[in-house]
Amino acid sequence: MITPLPWYLSVHDRPTKVVPTRDGGYVLALDILSGEFVRDLDQLNIHLECRPGVEDLTKDEFDKPVKWHRERAGLK
Repeated sequence: MITPLPWYLSVHDRPTKVVPTRDGGYVLALDILSGEFVRDLDQLNIHLECRPGVEDLTKDEFDKPVKWHRERAGLK
């Protein structure tokens, strides 16, 4: 059974989310330099191939590293 979107992931400690759109979904990974989410389909491929270093997260678990990376980059 496929879990409905959104999905919250950690891909090699990089917060990544898959969010629903009208025509499917976007894969958005946190750019640790800008603190913004950018489209990055490679992160989904790593997840779907069940490679090591991928972790499914809850929304709360996901928000913590996002906040940490943004604070580290000097962003709020």
